[in-house]
Amino acid sequence: MPPLSALLCQVSTGRCIECAAPDGLGQGKGQCGSAQAHVRVGPYASDRSYGQYFFGGGAPNNGHEAAFTSGNLSMAFTAGKGGLRLLASPVGCGGGAAATNCSDFELRLNGRFLWTRVGRAGVASDLSAIGFAPAGDLAPARAAVLGDGGRSVVGGNLTINLGAGAVGVSTFAGDDLAAVRAAVGAARDKHSASMRDAYGTDALAEVATAVEAAAMWTLVSTPAENAHAVLMPVSRAWQRAENPVSRDYTYAIFDWDNLFASLLAGMAPAGRDAAYSNVIQSFKAKTAEGYLANCAGGGYKDQDRTEPPVGAKVLLALWQKWGDAWLVELLFDDALDWGDWFVRTRVLPPAGLIALRSYNELHGEPGCGMQCARYESGLDNSPMYDCGNATTCEYFDAATGTMQLYDVGMSSMVTQEAFALAELASAIGRPEAAALRARGEHFRELIRTQLWDERQGIFANRFANGTFSDRISPTSFYALLAGAATDAQAGAMVSGWLTNRTRFCVSPAGDFAGNDDSCWWGLPSIAADDDAFPPLGYWRGFVWGPMAQLTHWSLQNYDHVPSVRAARKGLARQMSAMFVDEWRRYAHVCENYNPHRNASVVVAGKTWSDDCTGTRFYHWGALAGLIEVVEQGKF
Repeated sequence: MPPLSALLCQVSTGRCIECAAPDGLGQGKGQCGSAQAHVRVGPYASDRSYGQYFFGGGAPNNGHEAAFTSGNLSMAFTAGKGGLRLLASPVGCGGGAAATNCSDFELRLNGRFLWTRVGRAGVASDLSAIGFAPAGDLAPARAAVLGDGGRSVVGGNLTINLGAGAVGVSTFAGDDLAAVRAAVGAARDKHSASMRDAYGTDALAEVATAVEAAAMWTLVSTPAENAHAVLMPVSRAWQRAENPVSRDYTYAIFDWDNLFASLLAGMAPAGRDAAYSNVIQSFKAKTAEGYLANCAGGGYKDQDRTEPPVGAKVLLALWQKWGDAWLVELLFDDALDWGDWFVRTRVLPPAGLIALRSYNELHGEPGCGMQCARYESGLDNSPMYDCGNATTCEYFDAATGTMQLYDVGMSSMVTQEAFALAELASAIGRPEAAALRARGEHFRELIRTQLWDERQGIFANRFANGTFSDRISPTSFYALLAGAATDAQAGAMVSGWLTNRTRFCVSPAGDFAGNDDSCWWGLPSIAADDDAFPPLGYWRGFVWGPMAQLTHWSLQNYDHVPSVRAARKGLARQMSAMFVDEWRRYAHVCENYNPHRNASVVVAGKTWSDDCTGTRFYHWGALAGLIEVVEQGKF
């Protein structure tokens, strides 16, 4: 059935919320214009059997006034191949000074056809339903609208007053409002019980429910990629297309963000199909040169830079869980192309390790220079890449667009990709397995011999002149992902850095013991004793889900070292606690998290009362919870 759109309108002012998305801080990237609603999402089952969210009058968005400041509507649904049942329930009606006058609000429903497809949608003459008549020979569809509120047609919308209570929508013949209420309630209870059964405890089921929701609430389908498949853009609030034909085309793809989304979706028992569709979309969107672009969407694709390579590792995790060789066979050559491209274009002599690069000076983005090379790291403004000038610096070769810096994080990820590809090759009988293992061993040995800084007691970025950088981030732990450390080095990195409460603030017990309030949650994106940490700012101290995931993977390789194993478990507990804390209070999945305990966040001069910065619903923030699910053996 084509989609229904729901508008929440205030009778007394005539204002309506026409768009509601769980988005960010009104950064001008989204679809909703100035009338930005408050949205609080709830569970969303991977098989679409149940979902719920709330929306209503919201705070100002980007300096504009909200549509209105009261009114709250619960939207709960159960859907599947059999049809749709939706229950729209006003919240906070009744007596009392704080109650909402729900008679001042109405729900307006309309139907349309996505992506300018041809068809007619309209309100039935008796105001009982919305009908859909697609062009061609397709059968028409009908959605009954159930409820006791007064009805009218306003601007082509079927309008029903909310003073009488809930409104139901059903595509099932014979349903009344009670049947819709019962079906939605049963779907809610079944999903809740299934999560408890799958994950063993209420606490872990809560984490897993939030992780599942993070993936599913970003799931879309668009003919700009593949109209018959789904993908998971980073957030409903972001868009890459310039001047899109319609809002249906507004989305953005960032390669490692989207690949990680398949990991999130693949956690749920019914998440396989979404995980597979998304990872296929991600790989098949590669450039002609063979790499996955830094950013793409709506016909746009970066032509000069990639992002951190995690595709083969994610594909390996999906294969290990589900065992479908056909998926590996379908995507192996794409993953191999990406790895080959790194070796071909990103190896910096004489040490032969990976360096960041962007040559947009030659490809239509003049002046980007050093900043575009930073973008390739995925850590857009990390202090690791600070230098004397925003666009050029002493270790950036403008002629080739290459940082003269051997990057420990990127080198380690290229190494683990080689080993993951080798495992995948063996799984499907490809002859490249031995050569890929040799590639991984080659880079691992270079990391081991070239990037260990004895003075600092950690693997570190190294300039081409032979000196080590003293800006340390969690990417230094990725050397463990490559298997480059000795057991003694791994232990030293954990004790001197990861569990050091003045640096990365991870308690081995995961209980925050001894942590300062300024580094409470742990694993900030730059060490807490770095000068860049106190003022914070994006990748300059906030806590990021992908860093938690990559660090967790890294520590898994040294499970036989007791101190490393304890730190890994502590990391998973702290990250999960941070993730659930934000989910319980606001149902946010943060693009990044404030490392402070119970601190407000100041962004562009505005103070926000929650601990999200960047975008408030950005799927990879849920990686902070996923690692605890993995730790408990439930992935």
